[in-house]
Amino acid sequence: MKIEVITEPIDDKLAAILAQIQFNAYVTSGMRSYTQDEIFDLLSLESYTLYLAQRNFNDQSTVDGFLIEQHAADEVEVITVAIEPAHQRQKVGKALFSALIEKKRKTESVNIFLEVAKINHSAIAFYERMGFEIIGTRKGYYTIKSSLVDAIVMRKRD
Repeated sequence: MKIEVITEPIDDKLAAILAQIQFNAYVTSGMRSYTQDEIFDLLSLESYTLYLAQRNFNDQSTVDGFLIEQHAADEVEVITVAIEPAHQRQKVGKALFSALIEKKRKTESVNIFLEVAKINHSAIAFYERMGFEIIGTRKGYYTIKSSLVDAIVMRKRD
């Protein structure tokens, strides 16, 4: 698997692929996924970076998952991460976050922040294994299946 870090705007075709991956990853949880246009617009902005997990199969590259982050000053925020369901629990997320953490070290960013639904216990455990700590709660941050769900705010710092 290869992680490509993309800092330039992406095309509509890649935005559509990313939107479909996120939809596939989120559909059973009831969380809202970004649209193709929203992903395209986000990645058109200079402060956003895409981490793309790719695998070659039969001489063709396939996208297994992605992470979008926004950086400002010495901080990074994970905006979204999605792994194609067929590739979940195959270290794709670990590879994406490892690439993010390595980039953070090179740019001397101090903190990485993210929010995760309080009910997403497996994601919280994963982030803790990656070195994130819980620092707070945002009440009613997510709407999942017509219910308000708190977000857990997590931070990783060196």
